[in-house]
Amino acid sequence: MQLFAVYQPFTPFIETIRGLLLGTPLGWNPALALGWSVVIALAGYAWSMILYERKSVR
Repeated sequence: MQLFAVYQPFTPFIETIRGLLLGTPLGWNPALALGWSVVIALAGYAWSMILYERKSVR
Protein backbone atom coordinates (compact mmCIF):
# COMPACT_ATOMS: atom_id res chain seq x y z
CA MET A 1 0.00 0.00 0.00
CA GLN A 2 2.82 2.40 0.80
CA LEU A 3 4.27 2.10 -2.72
CA PHE A 4 0.90 3.02 -4.25
CA ALA A 5 0.49 5.91 -1.80
CA VAL A 6 3.84 7.36 -2.85
CA TYR A 7 3.32 6.98 -6.62
CA GLN A 8 -0.42 7.52 -6.99
CA PRO A 9 -1.54 9.92 -9.75
CA PHE A 10 -3.27 12.52 -7.56
CA THR A 11 -0.22 13.72 -5.64
CA PRO A 12 1.61 15.35 -8.59
CA PHE A 13 -1.59 17.11 -9.69
CA ILE A 14 -2.29 18.44 -6.21
CA GLU A 15 1.32 19.50 -5.62
CA THR A 16 1.44 21.28 -9.00
CA ILE A 17 -1.76 23.21 -8.29
CA ARG A 18 -0.55 24.02 -4.77
CA GLY A 19 2.78 25.26 -6.12
CA LEU A 20 1.10 27.41 -8.75
CA LEU A 21 -1.34 28.94 -6.27
CA LEU A 22 1.22 29.58 -3.53
CA GLY A 23 4.14 30.47 -5.77
CA THR A 24 6.39 27.74 -4.39
CA PRO A 25 8.87 25.74 -6.50
CA LEU A 26 7.20 23.08 -8.62
CA GLY A 27 10.04 20.61 -9.00
CA TRP A 28 9.15 17.50 -11.03
CA ASN A 29 5.46 17.61 -10.17
CA PRO A 30 4.24 19.16 -13.47
CA ALA A 31 6.17 16.56 -15.50
CA LEU A 32 4.80 13.73 -13.36
CA ALA A 33 1.25 15.12 -13.63
CA LEU A 34 1.59 15.34 -17.41
CA GLY A 35 3.03 11.81 -17.54
CA TRP A 36 0.15 10.42 -15.49
CA SER A 37 -2.31 12.27 -17.75
CA VAL A 38 -0.81 10.64 -20.83
CA VAL A 39 -0.81 7.18 -19.24
CA ILE A 40 -4.43 7.51 -18.09
CA ALA A 41 -5.53 8.84 -21.50
CA LEU A 42 -3.78 6.01 -23.37
CA ALA A 43 -5.24 3.39 -21.02
CA GLY A 44 -8.72 4.84 -21.50
CA TYR A 45 -8.28 4.88 -25.27
CA ALA A 46 -7.06 1.28 -25.35
CA TRP A 47 -9.90 0.14 -23.11
CA SER A 48 -12.51 1.94 -25.21
CA MET A 49 -11.14 0.44 -28.42
CA ILE A 50 -11.28 -3.05 -26.92
CA LEU A 51 -14.89 -2.51 -25.85
CA TYR A 52 -15.79 -1.04 -29.23
CA GLU A 53 -14.29 -3.98 -31.11
CA ARG A 54 -16.08 -6.42 -28.82
CA LYS A 55 -19.47 -4.73 -29.27
CA SER A 56 -19.12 -4.12 -33.03
CA VAL A 57 -18.41 -7.81 -33.78
CA ARG A 58 -21.82 -8.87 -32.50
